[in-house]
Amino acid sequence: MYKKDILTMNKIIKLIFVLCCFCGIAQAQPQRPKLVVGIVIDQMRWDYLYRYYARYGEGGFKRMLGEGFSVENCKIPYIPSVTAIGHSSIWTGSVPSIHGIAGNNFVKDGKVVYCTADDTVNPVGSDSKAGKMSPRNLWVTTIGDELRLATNNRSKVIGVALKDRASILPAGHHANGAYWFDDKSGKFITSTFYMEKLPEWVNKFNKQKLPNKYLSKKWETLYPIDSYKESTSDDNNYENGIVEGEKAVLPLDLPALYKKHGYKILRSTPFGCNLTFDIAKAAIEHARKHGNDIVFVDTAGRLHVDEELMEQLKVMKAAIDPDEILLIVDAMIGQDAVNAAQTFDEALDITGVMLTKLDGDARGGAALSIKAVTGKPIKFVGVGEKLDQIEVFHPDRMASRILGMGDVLSLIEKAEQNFDAKKAAELQEKMKKNRLTLTDYYEQLIQLKSMGSLSDIAGMLPGVNAKALEGATVDERLLSQTEAIILSMTPAERENPSLLNSSRKKRIAAGSGTQVVDVNRLLKQFEMMQQMTRQMAGGKLAKKMGRFGGMGKRKGFPFG
Repeated sequence: MYKKDILTMNKIIKLIFVLCCFCGIAQAQPQRPKLVVGIVIDQMRWDYLYRYYARYGEGGFKRMLGEGFSVENCKIPYIPSVTAIGHSSIWTGSVPSIHGIAGNNFVKDGKVVYCTADDTVNPVGSDSKAGKMSPRNLWVTTIGDELRLATNNRSKVIGVALKDRASILPAGHHANGAYWFDDKSGKFITSTFYMEKLPEWVNKFNKQKLPNKYLSKKWETLYPIDSYKESTSDDNNYENGIVEGEKAVLPLDLPALYKKHGYKILRSTPFGCNLTFDIAKAAIEHARKHGNDIVFVDTAGRLHVDEELMEQLKVMKAAIDPDEILLIVDAMIGQDAVNAAQTFDEALDITGVMLTKLDGDARGGAALSIKAVTGKPIKFVGVGEKLDQIEVFHPDRMASRILGMGDVLSLIEKAEQNFDAKKAAELQEKMKKNRLTLTDYYEQLIQLKSMGSLSDIAGMLPGVNAKALEGATVDERLLSQTEAIILSMTPAERENPSLLNSSRKKRIAAGSGTQVVDVNRLLKQFEMMQQMTRQMAGGKLAKKMGRFGGMGKRKGFPFG
């Protein structure tokens, strides 16, 4: 018996514990977007969205207002309203007293410091002091940081802006990169906080010399200047110049100003926004080309009896030349699924089939028929509506489910993917000593939830009637109640529930917004789990599990 197999056995036992206690709870995974783009427009008041509405094109702001959601009265209580604080507050959800950024410049340890200045790092892509920057003065995590942590650093987080602070502070401490514009070189640079050299895609972008292009022509108004009725006079006393000593009155001769003042004038023109947009697009394009090793081409749904649409598929196949052609078939439609598979195979020479809705009443008859008619393998199955509910098709495991023998191997794989090995080892020791706590109890519920639908898990267990769990839905209130009740307890009460007398239960119920009966129900469920733990410690439960011999095929697997 191998150590890994012992750990796997304990994972399965833990699953059974929670299944017995929470047989009415199933999982609901939120849909996760593949790309999130955050845009902050400096000095743009909310009323500009409406004041200049008539001048907007059909895309851009008009689209955001028409198809998106506009928060009309959202305020974050911070002062002063400067770039560094604004970006830090937006992307951390916090305020200066918590996130540590008190201004573009502020006093730290008795000295005035710039918000992102860091003498411990060196510039990358330039020899300018503009590269000695990092997020070290930021005390808390950003949305980007949390995204990286939540995905074990698989997510890519990149900050781009003309200003260093506008790039660095939103991106956070764990970003893959933050890039900002260097007035000296006219290039986007970074610092050794993130990397030792610029990525090739940034070097390629810099070689285009887009700043020179944008500064090679005059800055003129898009419409006749006297038609800008919504704005005040272009020439006024309270407006800063494009640079010191130069008025910002249109039209402006940018080539002459560039020759005199260098690249820094770009920051005060709309072309600076264009340049930021350009590098953002370059970053996304690079991610598309190099961040994935598989490209899926999904066609619109179509019937196999529609000859015109079938001809479109043939043309598409010739143009793309795909490595794989998978036919998605609804397992619930019976014999018609076989007819469809046969027609599509004759037209496209499919390489495999994916059966969906196997979490319904279908038991695999369509799978057998499709394989017999087309000769093409069933490669994947769908057992739910989410992406993580797509599984590799295993004929032997499907046969086991049909015969009511469960699918222990798939259960093991799900457990290995979702359970934290360190926590599992700690729990194993607690189980041996019968020292499980209410905190452990709740953690197991959360880990089970990450494995998928309860009915799917139940169907993998030998001897469990998964049919009885069909249609189970997530009771978010029950889950929230459980969390609130446990977290309303003191650490001592979580460790030793026997301390919970009548007055303590009333306090916990009041603190969690529940009733005493809810607290008692949770304690009863926990008691059931403890009883099972004692059975395992005494070897009784292991003996019962041993009756399911012959299910596992791994060497040393304790079931065999």
